[in-house]
Amino acid sequence: MKKIGVVCLMVVIVFTGTLCRKAEPFPEEQYDPRLSGGAATVFLANAQAFGSAIPGLVGYDVFMHDLGDAIFGQTFVSAPAPLFGGLGPIYNNVSCVSCHHNDGKGTPTIGLITSSLLTRTSVSGSDEYGGALGIPGYGLQLQDKAVAGKAAEAKMKIDYTEEPFVFADGETVSLRRPVYTMNNPYMAMAGGHMVSVRLAPPVFGLGLLELLPEETILSNVDEQDANGDGISGRVNYV
Repeated sequence: MKKIGVVCLMVVIVFTGTLCRKAEPFPEEQYDPRLSGGAATVFLANAQAFGSAIPGLVGYDVFMHDLGDAIFGQTFVSAPAPLFGGLGPIYNNVSCVSCHHNDGKGTPTIGLITSSLLTRTSVSGSDEYGGALGIPGYGLQLQDKAVAGKAAEAKMKIDYTEEPFVFADGETVSLRRPVYTMNNPYMAMAGGHMVSVRLAPPVFGLGLLELLPEETILSNVDEQDANGDGISGRVNYV
C-alpha cells in the first residue's frame, strides 16, 4: 500500500507540475519583428494564453499581475456585502471577465451573463475635449442590467436580416445584417440621439502600450495623413 501511495503522489506532483509549468521563451536568435509582443511574447496556445504574465517578471511585478488578474475575474455583488459589494443599481455586467472572456474579446450577444456587446449613446455635438456628448439622463453608455427591485435604463434587442453576397467566382452565400432596437427606456430619450453597439475588445498587450512614453504617442499623431503613408490617427484623451 505504501508503494501505491508513493506512486499516486508522484503522479499528482508530475500532473500538477505540468499544469503549472509556464511557457518558456524562445532563444534570442529566434525573435523576429512579426512577434506581436517582441521579447515579451508568451508562447501558449490554450485558453489562458491572453492572461499570462510577461516572461521574466519577478517580485512586486508578479504580485501586481496576479492581484490585477484576480480582481479582473472577481464577481461583484450588490450591497450590503462584506466583500466586493457596490454593484449597481444599474450596470452592464458583474465582472470584467464576463465581457472580456479569458482576457480576449467577447461574444456578440446581448442580455445574457456571457454577453459582451454594449451600447454607446450620444447626441450631436462634442464636449470641450472633442469627445461625444451623452444623452441627458443616460450618459454615454447604456446600462442594460439592474439589481433586484430596480429598472435598467433600457433593453437592447438584436434581429437579423439575411442578405445574399456573391463572390467573384459566382459562389453565393447568405450574410446576416444585425438590426438593433432599444426597448423599455426608463425615461424619454432626446430626439436625434445616436447609438453605436460595441463588442468588448481583448485586453492583452495594454501593458506594452503603457510602457510607451506619451511623447512617442504624440509624435505619431497624423489625423489628416499629412505624410501620405495611408495611415491617419489622433490621440484619444480619456
